[in-house]
Amino acid sequence: MIIYNITLISQEYDWGRLEYCRQRLRSTLVSGSSFNEDYVLQLPRKILFPTMMYSVLTHWMLGEALQTQEAIWLEPGRRIEHSKYIITYAAYPLWIATFLILLMTAVCWWAFTYKREGFIPQMFGSIRVLMANTTQLDEFPDNGIQWGDLGEGRKFRHAGLSAEEVLKIVPNELYAGLEDREDEEDALLPERRE
Repeated sequence: MIIYNITLISQEYDWGRLEYCRQRLRSTLVSGSSFNEDYVLQLPRKILFPTMMYSVLTHWMLGEALQTQEAIWLEPGRRIEHSKYIITYAAYPLWIATFLILLMTAVCWWAFTYKREGFIPQMFGSIRVLMANTTQLDEFPDNGIQWGDLGEGRKFRHAGLSAEEVLKIVPNELYAGLEDREDEEDALLPERRE
């Protein structure tokens, strides 16, 4: 759960930076100079390795905190074997494991309430949001892409990812899809008349 949430926050952070600076998209399936392939298991090393160390430490502390002993003995004179399980615990590892689990709960709680400020739509791993923003994207240049204002159509302004220079988003302005409905209908009318 914690790795899943941290991965989503990391993706959202990278996605949000596209609004402020030009960068290459993070990818594990597509290779090339236009994509960033630096991450192991979808996370930056500065996040992945501490998370893995935390996980190992938590599991080790839980293993040290609670242990089970089995006592086996023969009943004198009757040759009947008995066994008894005794659960033992160690106080310091138990308290440390409790603290680590509470820390994980707090991080997961923070992850569920994470909000990114900016005009670019929040993605949270959705390929639909990514694809909806690529209507003006014809190629992936080596210097990266950027999200922003793509200019004004007949009625509305348009926003999305672009390989070219983009403008800053205009606050309180209405943004719409690439083509207006009237443009599509006007394009179909001459074909219908023929």
